[in-house]
Amino acid sequence: MTLVLKPKHSLLGKSLLPVIMELKSNQPGMQIDTFARLKKDHPLEKYSLEELKVEFNRLTGETIQSLLIILSQEESVDLVRKIMHFLILHANNVGAPKGQVLTEIAPSAAGSSGPCTGNGDGAANLEDRLKGLEQNVSVLKSKSGEQKVDDAIRQSESMRRKRFHFHPHIPEWEKEALEFSPLDIPRRDLDISKCWVNYRGEFVLPPENVLLAESIVENDLEVGDCVPPHLILPLTVEHTKPRLCHDERFLNLWVMDKPFQLDTLKEVPRLVGRNHFMASVDDKSGYDHVRKLAFLLPEEKRNRFAELRDVILSEDSVDINTLQRFAGKCISFVLVVPASRLYSREVHRAIGMAERNSRRVEVVGALREEIEFWKFLDNWNGFVSWRSERHLQISLATDSSGYKWGALVFSQKESFGDFWGIDDKRPIHLKEGDALLNALLSLGKQVENHRVDAYVDNKALVHVWENQGGKDVRFNNIMKSIFVFTEKNNVDLKLHFIPSGDNAADGPSRSLSFQDCQLSEKSWSEIQLAYGPHSVDLMALDSNVMLNERGEKLRHFTQGPSPLSSGINVFSQDVSLEDNPYVFPPFCLISVLLKFLESQRVRKCTVVVPEIVPTPVWWPLFWLYVESFIVLGNKGDTGVLKLPSKQGFVLDKTTPYHVQMFLIFKDKKGKTKVHDIHCGYLGKMSDVSECSCPKRLAFGTVQSLIGQLKTVFEDLGLGKDWDRNLNGGNPACAPTVKKYLKAIKKEQSIAHIVPKQAKPLFLSKLKAICCYIDENLQSGSLGVDKRFIYLRDQAFFKIQFFAGDRANDLGQCIAQEAKCLPDNEGLLFSHMVGKTLSNGQVNQFTIFRIYDKSVCPVHGLETCAAGVKSLGIDISSGYLFRPLSRSGKEILDAPLSSSVVYTRLKHYLAVLGVDQGETPHTLRSGCTISLALSGLDQSSGVIMNHIGWATKSTFERYSRISKIADRGVIGTALAGVASREGDAERKFLKFGDDSNLKPFL
Repeated sequence: MTLVLKPKHSLLGKSLLPVIMELKSNQPGMQIDTFARLKKDHPLEKYSLEELKVEFNRLTGETIQSLLIILSQEESVDLVRKIMHFLILHANNVGAPKGQVLTEIAPSAAGSSGPCTGNGDGAANLEDRLKGLEQNVSVLKSKSGEQKVDDAIRQSESMRRKRFHFHPHIPEWEKEALEFSPLDIPRRDLDISKCWVNYRGEFVLPPENVLLAESIVENDLEVGDCVPPHLILPLTVEHTKPRLCHDERFLNLWVMDKPFQLDTLKEVPRLVGRNHFMASVDDKSGYDHVRKLAFLLPEEKRNRFAELRDVILSEDSVDINTLQRFAGKCISFVLVVPASRLYSREVHRAIGMAERNSRRVEVVGALREEIEFWKFLDNWNGFVSWRSERHLQISLATDSSGYKWGALVFSQKESFGDFWGIDDKRPIHLKEGDALLNALLSLGKQVENHRVDAYVDNKALVHVWENQGGKDVRFNNIMKSIFVFTEKNNVDLKLHFIPSGDNAADGPSRSLSFQDCQLSEKSWSEIQLAYGPHSVDLMALDSNVMLNERGEKLRHFTQGPSPLSSGINVFSQDVSLEDNPYVFPPFCLISVLLKFLESQRVRKCTVVVPEIVPTPVWWPLFWLYVESFIVLGNKGDTGVLKLPSKQGFVLDKTTPYHVQMFLIFKDKKGKTKVHDIHCGYLGKMSDVSECSCPKRLAFGTVQSLIGQLKTVFEDLGLGKDWDRNLNGGNPACAPTVKKYLKAIKKEQSIAHIVPKQAKPLFLSKLKAICCYIDENLQSGSLGVDKRFIYLRDQAFFKIQFFAGDRANDLGQCIAQEAKCLPDNEGLLFSHMVGKTLSNGQVNQFTIFRIYDKSVCPVHGLETCAAGVKSLGIDISSGYLFRPLSRSGKEILDAPLSSSVVYTRLKHYLAVLGVDQGETPHTLRSGCTISLALSGLDQSSGVIMNHIGWATKSTFERYSRISKIADRGVIGTALAGVASREGDAERKFLKFGDDSNLKPFL
């Protein structure tokens, strides 16, 4: 029978490992009699190679080349056809589509509606099986007892031919020609050694002396002296190194593996001192006289290595064996050149590639550069000194974000860092490595001859450093730079991984400050033209230091350690001899800097300062020393400064004025009528076409829009504040924007516009919707898709109202979460997934049956379950409420979203003509208000727990119970006061006004 790919079956997103294993397990010359088919009337033999490739991609989403690489096979039409055959078989098993297909209702012969079936094959097969069973029973009844015994004997004869299958009766066993009597098993002990089968291994177990172990346990394992067991071990010859040795493999089967570790050369510095002599029983492992406490490279070994290296470099290509010899010699230098593995990564990569293609290796590019690096050994007379056991330790933490690196020295509580370049798009692991390198370079002599513990939150960095390299060439280059620093400064660097949340350097690597701003290229060129050239930048970072006329960074002083810094803290430097310094100081340090420059007797200096309002105290002192000045920009100008951000230093293009213009543009598209105080429709919320008053954005919408703008600018790295002096920062936080929002609020308050709250949806309107749905369900011409939607919607709306649950949360409810209460009086839901549910929290609510079935939630869910079952859909497991596909012919295996519920509710309200702005969320409000006015104790929190509100303010906002109660109570009280109009005045004159009271004496 020819197998055909089932409809809608696919292997997209499925594992192809079973197919790969099947192809690898079959012999290359295996023939397939009949290939499976993609289509019933089109066999695979008719497909060309290109067509098979296209079908392979359509079925799996992969390319045939990737699978052929795994199989190590060459491309051919026969092989691809065989692959497609196994893919079709695998797709029929595991490639069924998700969801269930809607089928038309097939009425039964009696006219009643029952479960839909496909084409009736199952029923026909069942009838055939029942008829066959009846025939077998009638045949057994017609046979005599002797015939039944003969049949059983014949059956036992056939079973005897099968391995390990014997007749269950003892008389039949006795007829078998076995080496032992089966009666020995039940009558006396059986010698299991006679039944032993040797399946694998070189030794047939158990041997004749199998009781040796038992005798040792019983006789020899005792306190005191005992005779050890006597073993006779065969002699054998080791093939790799011809020599006679004992074959102790059998003994090793019974020996527990307890390996020990020999000391290596790394332990020598702990054992010997100067002028010590070391020897060994094995002469080849002895050491010379220890004259110098260091690891040295023997001259003979150096010369042999140089010869091999020069031979490789003299040719354009080299064979793999020669390259392997070179790599082995590099690794052997590990104690003299600790980073020998790091500086042989390209060699090992070339060896790996050559092993796969069996070709000579071309000595070009990075491989040649790495081999040439080893020329340093020719003139290197250095050595690796044994490090003293005295620990001078420094602990630091480094981290990197996408735009900045940071470091923290724990002993000094000092943090420092800098920004990456604006075009630096490297992966984060490279920036993490560079952050460590920059931190070490910044500290410089401070870590010389120290053991440094560096804490980083990148596992790749730790792994590559400990393994002396990885697959990324750029990462290896950074590791080489770190190694050069450690060797030059005699640093023992140890990396430790810590989670990002515990990394103390995480803050410095993400901080943004407008004090780090710099002049734009336009402003700097004006200064250079007027007062340049400048020799030094007194206050800068490596990233924002100004450039000289040749495009090179000026010599500069930094606040903290930095790789390119000429000095830390300008106030600790001697700047009296500087020719023409430049400085753009933080505003809080201007007065201090002026006094410092005066004390240093600096002849001239270019200082950039802002004109601050109100006038600061240093302003007169500043003008006392000014010889000339230029204006770089006025208030509101852009392009003067470059501000630090997550995208690097960017021009201050956006101002509060631009934000205001954007808000005014959006305001013109508002939908809220702002009536004039003389308008007759003042206070009305509905849109009145006769009124000519303008439409504006509601105050709450404007406030939300400004909040979104604040977040956008903050994500861009512009901070949370606006600096009026720098005219930079977050423009949405500027005072002018706040004034605009305040004016909007005042204007709409005068127009009697209050925040609109959606109208609750009460039980009466829910009943109208459910009755409308029930009427449509009675229609016999209703399609299966419409019937499914109506059944789902009526159950969903009823349960949401009585549960008070969010529409999105209820849509994620699964069938297994609904349990029946005793006596079938209701349902208990245990909800685990929701907007506010986390850490194992459960939202449990109960719904009971009510007398009115038109709105009863339990009856609604039962109706839904029975109805969808008649459509051939099983919802006993999985999501309880599910959406339809766009075609409307398939139920998706997905939760019902709140947007779908919103659309359906709006549809029903519009059809009934009762839409007053209700949403699915107002079903919760209707439930809350109904419970609050039902007489329940509101202070007990019962209503809040049922609805799922954590705070009382949320409860009062949605229930509005305080307004309802207060207005009712106050109105009643004032009505009573009117009937007793003189009581309040008499009590006030008697107890509240003491001016008319007589003195006691």
